[in-house]
Amino acid sequence: MPFVRNGVAVLAYDKRGVGQSSGTYPGESPSARTIATLARDAEAAARFLAAQPEIDPERVGLAGHSQAGWIMPLAAKEDPAVHALVVFSGPAVTADENDRYQNLTGAGVTPQPMSDADVDATVLRAGPGGVDPIPSIRDLTIPAIWLYGGRDETIPARLSVQRLAPLARAAGRDFTIEMFPNANHALVETKTGLTSEMLQSDRFAPGLFARVAAWLQAHGFAA
Repeated sequence: MPFVRNGVAVLAYDKRGVGQSSGTYPGESPSARTIATLARDAEAAARFLAAQPEIDPERVGLAGHSQAGWIMPLAAKEDPAVHALVVFSGPAVTADENDRYQNLTGAGVTPQPMSDADVDATVLRAGPGGVDPIPSIRDLTIPAIWLYGGRDETIPARLSVQRLAPLARAAGRDFTIEMFPNANHALVETKTGLTSEMLQSDRFAPGLFARVAAWLQAHGFAA
């Protein structure tokens, strides 16, 4: 990722109860309780980093992938230690909509049996439910960038862009949205979006790292 190579210090940690992190793993299901718990951990990480003598506390942000799309906006809303968000393939839809999308697409395991338009329409007809990141995103006053893959079969990138676009256009916002047409959920360049193909791919989406680096530099977070 384009952080360290651009002079950005990184604090990376495992979720609680995973790897070398202590505590009890809250589960993978994005319930309100789980997301709130993981958001508090992200807040604690931001405060810890901001307290280090070699770190500028005014230039501490959060970067994360996938489920982080629910976690980081909540953390940033609650804690002033967070000054920016970099969101890789993070859903801007509700948890129920995300689950429904995965069921319809095959979640990158099997080929999608429906057209993109039919998948999106079916998800929208069923309606929202569960954890919703939009209220937290709406309250953000910090710069943020969301990066999506056009062949993501794990989270509904197109619907996420639809939810974010009106907020990005609102006065006083500094929100950026980027779509990489042939990238999958991991933002790896693919033809089908399937995980099996990703394992054979030799590159991330062209321009991905350069775009993030340019955004970091433009907002004063990188050298």
